[in-house]
Amino acid sequence: MAGYPASFPVCPDTFNVLVTTLGCSTLTLGLQRRANRLGQFTVLICHHFRSHLERTPLKRFLYTWTEKRIVREADFIIAISGSTVRKLEELGRSGHDVLLARPGLNVRLADEPRFSEDPRRLLLVGNIEARKGILEAVKALARGLPVISTTAGAIPDMIEDGVSGLLVDPGDPHAIGECIRRLFTEKILRRNLAEGALRTAALFPSWDDTTGLVLRAVEDRLRQVNAARLSSGS
Repeated sequence: MAGYPASFPVCPDTFNVLVTTLGCSTLTLGLQRRANRLGQFTVLICHHFRSHLERTPLKRFLYTWTEKRIVREADFIIAISGSTVRKLEELGRSGHDVLLARPGLNVRLADEPRFSEDPRRLLLVGNIEARKGILEAVKALARGLPVISTTAGAIPDMIEDGVSGLLVDPGDPHAIGECIRRLFTEKILRRNLAEGALRTAALFPSWDDTTGLVLRAVEDRLRQVNAARLSSGS
């Protein structure tokens, strides 16, 4: 969704539910408040919070201010990880208003764990932005070693350190290098992590499962809201 609203109205009565994300905060807040004034149901999808990623105090303040209001004013919230749920609770939202819907997996699983007897290839996955740790990866490669992953955000909710992968604290190229050195030199570790990763992947829901979970939850909450409005005579 790239931070843009999934439902962009041509006129006020063309939709009943507005689905937005936190990605473009000022636009999201404006559409959300407009929908609220028109009595339309608002659903917020929370992937991550941008406020803590900003480096300048002014931008950090503005994003913090905006994100708090977006979270407060949403009728229903979809969170993609346990860490996001905890952040929403810190901002004052109750569990009744938040649905945990983990990302789905729609690829065929391998028939058996895969690992190399003589690893030689590296793959770095991530956007070219500061929070992805590209510079730390380059620094780690100066001893011939790549990055695995960090303990930032929702990653620990998906990867168990020492079981399905190796995690280090963000911004520590020395720890990253040591972590990857072990993978390049310890055959048993590579095998164990490959087996653990395959077991973890088997536990992921499909995207159809996740989509169905979200749709059912939104429909149920919308029915509750409509019933409450009817009973109050509004």
